[in-house]
Amino acid sequence: MSVFDEQFASCAVPGLQDYFGETLTYKPRAGGSRTITGMVDRVDRNLLDGTDRANVPSFTITVANLVTTGILATEINTGGDVITVATRYGGTGVDRKITKVLETNGSSVTFEVQ
Repeated sequence: MSVFDEQFASCAVPGLQDYFGETLTYKPRAGGSRTITGMVDRVDRNLLDGTDRANVPSFTITVANLVTTGILATEINTGGDVITVATRYGGTGVDRKITKVLETNGSSVTFEVQ
C-alpha cells in the first residue's frame, strides 16, 4: 500500500464505517467467524439463474481491506464464504454467499452477496 492508502485506511474508512456502517458477521469457508462493520447497498436485484422473471436480492457491501476490522481482499473465497446481513436495515441477519469481488484498493474491498 502507498502512504496515502495507509492513511486513508486508518482515518477515512473508519469514519465512513462509523457513520454508514452496519454490524455484519463474516464466516470464511475454512471455518470460524468474526464480527466486522460494513456499508451495505441494498438497491440491487438480480434475476435468479435459469429464470427470466424471478428476482433474488443482491447486495453490495464495502468493508475495510484489513484482517482486523474488515476482510482482506486476498482472503475472500467467492461462492464459499458467507456474510450475515439483514435484508432490510435493522432487520434480522441472514447468511448470504459472497458471489463476486467488485473492487478492491488499499483501504477497502467491495463485493456482491446473494
